[in-house]
Amino acid sequence: LQTARLGPDHAEVASTLHNLAVVCERAGRIGEAEGLYRRAYAVAVAALPPTDSLVVRCQDDLNAFLDARVMPLQ
Repeated sequence: LQTARLGPDHAEVASTLHNLAVVCERAGRIGEAEGLYRRAYAVAVAALPPTDSLVVRCQDDLNAFLDARVMPLQ
């Protein structure tokens, strides 16, 4: 609903995706978490300047998630 209302490249969508990624990671749903972290970062980059705190947080959390699992950023 949020994507339909705001559009797919809105900062609020990135924030929601990031929060869902955290929930999935904590619940052990690693595959879902990875996809959500990647989407959150992509949307944040599209919607905000590179120095915005949401972009930085999404990038840091994605990198930490991937590093912990020895997965590539690609």
